[in-house]
Amino acid sequence: MGSKPADGVPRASDTTPLPPGTHPFEPATKGRPLTHLTQDIAARGTRPANAALIWSAGSVIAVTAVWCVFWLPYFLFQWPIALLSWFWIAVAWLPPAGAAVVALVLALRAISWSEPRTTAHRRGVWALCLALSVLLLSPITLWWGTAPLVHHHLQASAPTTRYLTLTSEETDIPNCTPGTVVMVEDLDTERRPDCHPAAGVLVFPDGTELEINEWSGGGGGITPDGHYSWMDVGIYGLVAATYQEGCSDYQEWGRNEARDRIRDAFGADPGSWTCD
Repeated sequence: MGSKPADGVPRASDTTPLPPGTHPFEPATKGRPLTHLTQDIAARGTRPANAALIWSAGSVIAVTAVWCVFWLPYFLFQWPIALLSWFWIAVAWLPPAGAAVVALVLALRAISWSEPRTTAHRRGVWALCLALSVLLLSPITLWWGTAPLVHHHLQASAPTTRYLTLTSEETDIPNCTPGTVVMVEDLDTERRPDCHPAAGVLVFPDGTELEINEWSGGGGGITPDGHYSWMDVGIYGLVAATYQEGCSDYQEWGRNEARDRIRDAFGADPGSWTCD
């Protein structure tokens, strides 16, 4: 090296050569090249991207597990999942939702810290999509899986007592002579009755007789041979039925208009108005 000039200002020939790859205006970096700094900055998004991908995958697994535990047995085997507390069913969806929120935060951080088209950026985008799908689909899946159970629960808890309602015009029919005998086979007719057989007797094919109460809309009885029922449908006539235990061997008589009014009130299943 040459001697120091009198003015004290170093000349180019007096400076120590810079290491290869080092920018002359780069701040003190402990001798690390600028390319290493660029790699360090890009690597900042790698860790949150990996973590986001793990958390998002965990949320998907958690959603799948909840689905399999709570809803799959119900749809496949009709197991009574409704016996479980609704509180615990709702709590079961908290872990997937919590994991998806964590994955969402980490994914946004990874995307903002990493350069486009890098591995960290792509992983962050994938994690973001998975987290959003879990957050958006979890409530929908919860409701979709719960809706049949809610419907079943409401049906089970709803009152089963139903009534046949007739207007005043539909009940405007005079009474027949007391003691009128009506064979159930005669109820199968197209013609509307001229009178209501109040205080009469309804006779079934096996000889069983039921008294038709003037002030009652229906009645029935049980014998060793089976169950017997009747219902008054006003101007449409009577409907009578007989059946065994469990509504087996069900047989019904009556005009079609009368039967239709009963089905509208009690349901289309045979014997829905009389079977237990």
